[in-house]
Amino acid sequence: MRVQVSPQRVELIDGQPITVTITVTNTAEVIGGYHLRVLGADPSWVILEAENLSLFPDTTQTVRALINIPQGIGAGGRRLAIQVRELTPPRSISITEVDLLVPAHEALTMRLEPMTVVAGKRGSFGVVLANTGNTSVAVRPIGIDDENKMGFQFVPAVISLAPGDHAIADLRATAPRRWFGSPVVRPFGLAVAPVDPDHVIVEDDTAVAEPVRPKPQAVIEPLALGTFLQKPRLGRGALALLGLIVAVTVFAAVITIALSKLVGASVADRNLAIQVAAARDAGTGGGGSSALGGTVTSLTTNKPAGGVAVEIFQVNQVGSPLASTATADDGSWKLPGLSAGKYQLRFRGAGFAEVWFPAALTAADAQPIELKSGQQRTDLAVVLGGLPATITGQVIGTDPAGAILTVQVPADQLPTDAGTLPPGITGTVPGGTVTSVPISSSGLFTINDLASPAVYDLVVSKPGFASDTQRVDLAGGENRSGISLRLRTGDGSITGTITGPDGPLGEAVITATSGQNTIRTVSLTNQQVGQFILRGLVTPATYTVTVTLDGFSTASSSLTLGAGQALQGVQLGLAKASGSLSGQVTTLAAGAPAPGVTVTVTAGEKTISTVTQSAGNVGSWTVAGLPIPSTYTVTFSRADLQSQTVAVSLDAAGNPSSGGALTVGMQSAFAIIHGTVTQQSTSGGGRAVGEASVTLASATDTYLVTTASTPASALGRFEIRGVTPGTYTLSVARKGTRATSVIITVTAGQVLEFNPVLIQPATLSGTVTDRAAGVAAGVKVTLYQASQYPSTVYQTTTTDLNGFYSFADLDAPQAYVVEVSTPATGALVSSTFSLGASEAGLVNLVFGVAPIGQPTPAVPGGP
Repeated sequence: MRVQVSPQRVELIDGQPITVTITVTNTAEVIGGYHLRVLGADPSWVILEAENLSLFPDTTQTVRALINIPQGIGAGGRRLAIQVRELTPPRSISITEVDLLVPAHEALTMRLEPMTVVAGKRGSFGVVLANTGNTSVAVRPIGIDDENKMGFQFVPAVISLAPGDHAIADLRATAPRRWFGSPVVRPFGLAVAPVDPDHVIVEDDTAVAEPVRPKPQAVIEPLALGTFLQKPRLGRGALALLGLIVAVTVFAAVITIALSKLVGASVADRNLAIQVAAARDAGTGGGGSSALGGTVTSLTTNKPAGGVAVEIFQVNQVGSPLASTATADDGSWKLPGLSAGKYQLRFRGAGFAEVWFPAALTAADAQPIELKSGQQRTDLAVVLGGLPATITGQVIGTDPAGAILTVQVPADQLPTDAGTLPPGITGTVPGGTVTSVPISSSGLFTINDLASPAVYDLVVSKPGFASDTQRVDLAGGENRSGISLRLRTGDGSITGTITGPDGPLGEAVITATSGQNTIRTVSLTNQQVGQFILRGLVTPATYTVTVTLDGFSTASSSLTLGAGQALQGVQLGLAKASGSLSGQVTTLAAGAPAPGVTVTVTAGEKTISTVTQSAGNVGSWTVAGLPIPSTYTVTFSRADLQSQTVAVSLDAAGNPSSGGALTVGMQSAFAIIHGTVTQQSTSGGGRAVGEASVTLASATDTYLVTTASTPASALGRFEIRGVTPGTYTLSVARKGTRATSVIITVTAGQVLEFNPVLIQPATLSGTVTDRAAGVAAGVKVTLYQASQYPSTVYQTTTTDLNGFYSFADLDAPQAYVVEVSTPATGALVSSTFSLGASEAGLVNLVFGVAPIGQPTPAVPGGP
């Protein structure tokens, strides 16, 4: 055979399969069979158009192999091999290698744990990196912040990852810290850069990286985002105390000197209240004719935010404000008396994150406002988000473990206009869900990072218990504690029995639901089959009781329980949701079970298939899950058996119209031809002969067998199985005799006996005469095939007392050479002749010289 594979070098393109063509040529003189395989690849990657080929001599066939290399294979070179194995002699094997180049694909994921850290000057994060590509990478993590005020230090500074590996690095983020004021929200991003040895130093044998900041003009896409919430050096508590002292001092001075009016301070945030009050009293101090104004609303409540300080600065001069004011209770504010120019606005309020107009966290990102002389801009709208709030408390009850605490926005607190749910809230009216937490056996819970200020409903629920709800009104950034919720145990019950068409049913699932309270149980399977009891039901309430069981339709009932009621004697019935068909398949010829028969059940567009068992209860089959009532067509098929189809119906109870299991006997799809080949002998009788070729041929199929030579009891026997029904020519041939043929017709399942008789084979006989002595007795007679003379002897014999010799069962038609010889003299005489099939040849041989005066003996016959 000859095998050609193309291409033999392929560069993999991500997501695209490889197509390899395999061309096989049969260079032998007989029909060849070939088996194709792809070595070095998972079988699930390979789709071969054909695995087995059958080729006539000097013919060629091309097969395509589609190889789909999955993503994630390591970069570099791989080697596949195409194996073609010859199934017929000489059974050679050809292996052709295909070089596969997998290009490198770098992919890296990064995440922060935690994503937000609240700290002072320095915050610590964990950075988790994962190499999701197919090649090893060595990278240096870098930090990116838009204000260029943060420093980043990673340990280790350089991370090397093999494909599929994970690594964890420590991030130490630093930034300038305020002395006082509101916490500063510093968002930042993380990216990676190629390893640069100039930025790696060694301290105490540990590789760390110098803080590296990307060039301003470089555009780097961050792989992870984080937030550094930086607290001021002096918190709101310290400022509040300082404000209280100042307020007391001012109060005393006013009483003593001027007896002027007492100015109160804000209880929520004393420091900011002093600033707000000062802003209100100070005004703008300018003499211009322009003005700015607008409104401030809360992001979470969508309501006006009163008491928020509004400060105005010259562009890029944000050290101290030119003027300030505070919002009224309706959230409105105004700064009059401004000159023409460009300004920036800052908004600060107790419990709110600081915002620069319109929604920037820093002055660098703020949008300047340009005022012309006499211009009045009073339509500036700003939305403030509150600092994260925290709720802690405890769920009280006999068994709080497994309860779920859900934080919801009350329906009456949700915005009425569509699509304006507060950030972090999912769901629809009523009660948008914010978050849910499981409750442990201690009942203690803590919920962090809640948007504030806001109003929430805390709902605790657990199967078998009554839910409890408590409303909480959170101020901005508030840490609310001492919340207590109670789980109330149910005191009602429902007792009853589940039945089906044939009686009580066990293992049915019974579910009782009332609002958020759900109880489940299972019907019994012991002596009290089908009975159930649902305990711990909260009463009074109305429950929807649902019963489910595989193979049956779902049943539902609505039951109402009074206070503490134990409802008994409930009867719930289930109807079969589906039926089944089963049966046994045998073969008609032997009555034996038939394994591997495909059983196809069809009703309309619904088709279900199975196969009869090959082990255990051989020949049996079952198809379940059939809709009822319905009529089905059942088809039985196997490659060597005739297909058979029957119709059967299933009634509403799942009973088949056949009255039970379907028993089917299948007829073989092929015929069997057998018999004994005999050959006539010269004596007129006949004998069974082995090594005779029996050929059964039609226009499309050909079968070839040889008659048996051993054991003696089977001499001349032949059998041809798996014969496709049709008309054939049966031919029998054996060396030395003429072939015999007959036309036969076979049908499916037929076992036909046919005993061909061959005429006698070719023979050779004659006499050997010595001219000097007459009859030549006891001389050796050797027979050669003419094409192998004198190297290979075909048969030998010795003449009898009358000089006679004979050879039987000769191959014919054939040309032969017969030779007479003695050990002393060697070859004496030879003759060449040809024999036809079944011919009785006669060749007389004469050698030597007759004595002088004596006539040559007469030789009857001759070549």
